[in-house]
Amino acid sequence: MHQTSTVASTVNNQNRRTRILILGNGFDLDFGFQTTYHNFCDPFFKSKELEVCNSSPLYNFLKNKYDDNQNKEWYDLETEIREYVTRVLNKEEEFSEIEDRQFMAVLRHNLGMTLNIFAHITPVQQTEGHVIKNQSEDPTLINPQQFVLYKNCFAYKICKDFIDNPSTIDKIISFNYTPLVNYIQNIVAETVKYDIEAFNKKMKELDLENRFTPVHISHSGCLSPNENLGKYSISDSSPLGICGIDDNIKLPENMKFFQKSGQFDEISVREDVINYINNADDLIIFGHSLGLCDSDYFKDLFCKLFSEKSEDKRITIVTYDNKNPIIENIATLTGKKESELLFSKHIHKLHFLYTKHLDNMLEYNDFLNSFNQ
Repeated sequence: MHQTSTVASTVNNQNRRTRILILGNGFDLDFGFQTTYHNFCDPFFKSKELEVCNSSPLYNFLKNKYDDNQNKEWYDLETEIREYVTRVLNKEEEFSEIEDRQFMAVLRHNLGMTLNIFAHITPVQQTEGHVIKNQSEDPTLINPQQFVLYKNCFAYKICKDFIDNPSTIDKIISFNYTPLVNYIQNIVAETVKYDIEAFNKKMKELDLENRFTPVHISHSGCLSPNENLGKYSISDSSPLGICGIDDNIKLPENMKFFQKSGQFDEISVREDVINYINNADDLIIFGHSLGLCDSDYFKDLFCKLFSEKSEDKRITIVTYDNKNPIIENIATLTGKKESELLFSKHIHKLHFLYTKHLDNMLEYNDFLNSFNQ
């Protein structure tokens, strides 16, 4: 087994391989949570509260695109925002800075709150006693409401393996709006049979404060200038979902609020994540489509992987099945054709694992063994 500590301390140590787990929405979906953009947009665009946003050209553009979308199960909100911005720059759509800025604030607030709620499950009977006991004796042991996590899935198994063997993962980077730390806490509590001392010891060992980074959760009110807040005044303590487009499109100053990069409380968070991704030896990318709107994080990684400067990296991409646009998206990131990637001598550094077929535990065990050697 690799002897590893946190990425911060090992990334510059050439004698150790560092391993990063990157989580996208497919991770939550594997748990059975309803956290797609479709799950969010369906009630969001039907809300009467949004009538105040009717004057926002962006709101009307997105709502019309959603209403016209025939495949309601798949709706890429950020890609649609990117298309709107592109059309504005090409003089094909109207733009209102004040109204669009306020709508983006409303959108971010609802993303952060709604998808978080979608990931909460009502406790079942066998856990209720533990929940009541823990609330009365030590509220810090477990969340006030116990999650019932679906165990027969790869998402649960990889969390459980990390809890049992913390040294197998140096850094967890999540692009989701949902509370991964809560999942981990509940699995730990169950694992140690709700023993408070053992729970605290294990959580200290996992060191999630340093090991876990949620990329797309912010508390910044930067999209909501005080003079334009209106009824959607967002307090600094409200969690906001970072949502928008990449930096590849050059925008005038009055449109930069569309970019994700300007939405961080501390810009170093974004730069640190890019640094972790580029310098890790092994990456497990679970349920992230590697779409264009997150290209800032992955472009350098894949450009180097498919170049003569390619390093000895291993990238495992965990996704539902082989009907996904990941190779197409990587081709877009690297500026290459799909065929160039598929016939590249570096393609062997990409490994695909399909959760749809993980009923066969041998495949899961082989995957774990490849990282635990």
